[in-house]
Amino acid sequence: MGYAFEISANIIEAMLVTQFFVRYFGIKRPQNKAMVIIIMIFLYSTVMTGLNYIEYISVYQELIIDVLLFVVVTIFLNGIISEKLLMIQMTSVVSAVSSMLLTGLFGKWIEFDESGYAQFGVSRIVLVVLAKIIYLLFTELLIRNQIKEKQYVKNKTYVKLNIVVFATLIAHLFLTDIIYINAVNETLRWEIYFVLMSLAVIDIIIYMLFLELTNNSIRLLKEQMKNAAYESEKKETRVPLQKDENNVWSVSLPNIKAGQKYGYRAYGEFAPQKGLYFNPNKLLIGPFAKDLSSSIKDWEDPALALT
Repeated sequence: MGYAFEISANIIEAMLVTQFFVRYFGIKRPQNKAMVIIIMIFLYSTVMTGLNYIEYISVYQELIIDVLLFVVVTIFLNGIISEKLLMIQMTSVVSAVSSMLLTGLFGKWIEFDESGYAQFGVSRIVLVVLAKIIYLLFTELLIRNQIKEKQYVKNKTYVKLNIVVFATLIAHLFLTDIIYINAVNETLRWEIYFVLMSLAVIDIIIYMLFLELTNNSIRLLKEQMKNAAYESEKKETRVPLQKDENNVWSVSLPNIKAGQKYGYRAYGEFAPQKGLYFNPNKLLIGPFAKDLSSSIKDWEDPALALT
């Protein structure tokens, strides 16, 4: 009965993890959504159950699960790799902290066998249910507070944040080992819980500050770009192109001399889901231009984004 419960708990956890990452990043091929979800749930729950059979909980087990999740998410879901890694680390921190805090709180009522495996009982059920609720609430918070216009965020920004979170994640995992051993031996050390909670709070604060600063920077940048576009409109002369009977757009400007600066502005529907990216606020480079008036040093510059 106890092992059947653990298998069921692993399947539920796999479902919660899958729904979060699918909702957060989206599937690369939506037509295969059902199949991708089934594969993710099956792989996660199977590996988790197999690792539980070998050892109830360990640092290496958590790292193996995170690596598996990273590979699966990278293969099937949209988004940049560094952001996927960040989300995996953030959810791993919350899982580790919630599970160990609850294990400590319910440790007096949980019975462990000789191998250190938690035996089935009411306290064990309550612990697992509460841990899953905490995970669900936290991931919902991440979904509702993500960066909407991610094209403005450089990959190296996520890399730096990943390094910070990874350092605290390793500390979390080693502390969970210590807490679990203490729970099995019924020797709780509350100072370890304080350190564990402090690290979790630091991670959450860092991430929330990252979101706030990034979103504010994007708003400021878009406002500056809008003002710059408005100023450029005062200085430029716009000449509409004409479409001939062969659907070729062209224009004749007899007074133009060599060295004249020019560009294109495309008017139309902006609907990326349809493959339409018309945006007159963007000055487009002429495909037959002989030279550029300024060089492009950083192709990740937000000014070059599609929106």
